[in-house]
Amino acid sequence: VQLQAQDWLAREENRDAYIELVSKQASYPVVILQSEYRGRKLGDALSPRLDADFLGRLDASIQAAKRFGLIRREFSAEQWAAPELLEAAGKLAKAKAVAQAA
Repeated sequence: VQLQAQDWLAREENRDAYIELVSKQASYPVVILQSEYRGRKLGDALSPRLDADFLGRLDASIQAAKRFGLIRREFSAEQWAAPELLEAAGKLAKAKAVAQAA
């Protein structure tokens, strides 16, 4: 479902519908959301994929949490994120789309 939502967001014709939906659900003024996403593709801004920069910052936070005694042991953000699961879900979603189109 998350990847289907991502696919929907990636289509520019859904931009206004997304902004209107979030505005209503979050009680945010439309103008704030329009300003936040101006000049940015929604599909990129709201991607469920965790890039290397994000995972690096998360690793730094994990190390800090360990130093301050907030967690017992360190772990790898990349392993925790399990990118292979997202990749498998993407392949499954594409296969379903092909099967439905046939």
